[in-house]
Amino acid sequence: MGIVEQIEQGLGADRLAKLKKNDDNYQIFWVGVLEHRHSVDPSRDPIPYLISCGYGAIANARLMENTRQKIRVCDKCGKIYSYRYSHCPHCAEESRTEPRLISTALADGSEYEFETRSDEDKIILDLDIARFVQTLHGNEQYVAKRWLIDRADLKYDNHCRQIALELGCSAPYVARVKKAIRNKWKLMNR
Repeated sequence: MGIVEQIEQGLGADRLAKLKKNDDNYQIFWVGVLEHRHSVDPSRDPIPYLISCGYGAIANARLMENTRQKIRVCDKCGKIYSYRYSHCPHCAEESRTEPRLISTALADGSEYEFETRSDEDKIILDLDIARFVQTLHGNEQYVAKRWLIDRADLKYDNHCRQIALELGCSAPYVARVKKAIRNKWKLMNR
């Protein structure tokens, strides 16, 4: 009996049927199993370990999806955090979940925007950002283009690291460049 059949037998008919109902989860499960097949302890039964790795991959995918689509807001101090913060780090209050509205990250100096803009305002803002990026030079222009126009912050879990790989520098350097870009944007829009 092959490893796939052993894992399916280890899952049982009910869990396997439930897993097959959602095709995405089923595929993610097997990706998690394949990613961890080389880290199996040979002195133990590998089936329970591989099953838990498959379900772990599903949980991680769900968490990443929630992180992309939701944010946490602290009602007490008004701060905004990523979805992974269930409690505010400053005041320890429980945060409430809000949908993440995709907007330009420079509109108000933060990465989140709660008010919606009209289509005309969005077009004008996009044109302003494109003109602003053209005023920058060197690495600042490259980082601004990847961040604000290509929207690498929405496409990658760690966009600073991705841009750093493209530039051949470190992620903290990219974060400093982003801060300088944000400050120049604020100065320009005073």
